[in-house]
Amino acid sequence: EVFKAGKARGLTCSYVSNGNATPEVLDYIRPWVDLYKVDLKGFDDKRYRKLGGVLQTVLDTIRLLNAKGFWLEVVTLLIPGFNDSDEEVRDIARFLVSVSPDIPWHVTAFHPDYKMTDRDGTPARTLVRAAEIGTEEGLRFVYRQGQVYGWPVSSDSAFRRATAGGGVLVDLGSHVLDFLGALFGRAIVAGYADDGQTDGVEANCRIEVAYPRAAGVVQLSWNQPLVTGLHILGSAGELRLDPTRIDGLWWRPHGGAWEHVLSAATWPSDLRPHPREGTPRSHHDCIYYQLVRVLRAMVHGEPVPVGGDDALDVVRTIDECYRRATPLPLPWLAPGEQAQSDARHWKGRRWLAA
Repeated sequence: EVFKAGKARGLTCSYVSNGNATPEVLDYIRPWVDLYKVDLKGFDDKRYRKLGGVLQTVLDTIRLLNAKGFWLEVVTLLIPGFNDSDEEVRDIARFLVSVSPDIPWHVTAFHPDYKMTDRDGTPARTLVRAAEIGTEEGLRFVYRQGQVYGWPVSSDSAFRRATAGGGVLVDLGSHVLDFLGALFGRAIVAGYADDGQTDGVEANCRIEVAYPRAAGVVQLSWNQPLVTGLHILGSAGELRLDPTRIDGLWWRPHGGAWEHVLSAATWPSDLRPHPREGTPRSHHDCIYYQLVRVLRAMVHGEPVPVGGDDALDVVRTIDECYRRATPLPLPWLAPGEQAQSDARHWKGRRWLAA
């Protein structure tokens, strides 16, 4: 019903799936779905069954989607010691080429979480190697997390690194910058530094950012020595905010004491004409509430909370950060180690001309 309402209003509709489908289901949804994403979690049936799926079912779905004319893209999360061997990656690439060399294939990075915390995150070199294998086997459009290979986009300068790009700034920063834009308007980047070394994927970064009514520092981290958070300076005082708990913030006027302030903002939480109201507590909640607002705009004609101009502002801000990038001082490194880190920084070695 959501897809029908969206198509009737001119929206492009996308289905995100684990690859379990039947011909009957695909025929049923075909008039309402334009784009279809499949997670292909590996190419070993025994390991696939441990995840609760059957490899052959997913492969059959991919063939069916291509035959029925869906715009199809495939994503593989590369997990160290589980599905990241060159042999398995090559088997996946060969299968996709056998269906169509034009299928876009995304290889993305795992990080330990939830029920799989027994291994490290995916190294950048694994993603680079997987992309190389996909290209060697004949796939025309291979993407890895943060890097675009051979695919023209309207604004790709944030991804013009020879081997890498788009680490924590794209992963977490896009959400944080979107949030700040909603609060303060269009951002002006005063400075940016990250720790991207030879591989170029930053795990820590620091943004000096200014808005018409505020200025401050955004510090983002995947690996915790730099703690993700916001420190915003305004004309009346300053505030600190943890993006994982946005239902409250710490605020103080200039010269005053810190106060903990809880959010009083509420958003519609369902599609009823007179909806229940809820308060988002994390950026994940914000995604849900924004989706409800978009659906309400479709059903009830209410204003859309976020538009294309807002998204473009975030892209422009990230683009400007990468243009200004300098090596980030890491306080846990000895001076000699910091010098080596600075020498390996991606900006001095791998920036490609526009």
